[in-house]
Amino acid sequence: MEIAFIIVAGITLISIFGMVADSLTKTKIARLSTDPKLGQGLQQRIADLEKKVFDQEAKILLLEDNISFTTKLLEDRKK
Repeated sequence: MEIAFIIVAGITLISIFGMVADSLTKTKIARLSTDPKLGQGLQQRIADLEKKVFDQEAKILLLEDNISFTTKLLEDRKK
């Protein structure tokens, strides 16, 4: 009877240890994923990338205008 109690108590302790370890791990992961410095850094990177895309779009529009102007100059005027 004592051996059965020891086995049941051991299995119970192992289960409790597993649950506590899992809970601590999930808490630590959740805390790391909500780091405000990381969020601010990502927001700054997004703002920089949006500015870069805007600048590149402006350059592309300027190039398209220049190509259009050059094409008009090179057209055959006799047609």
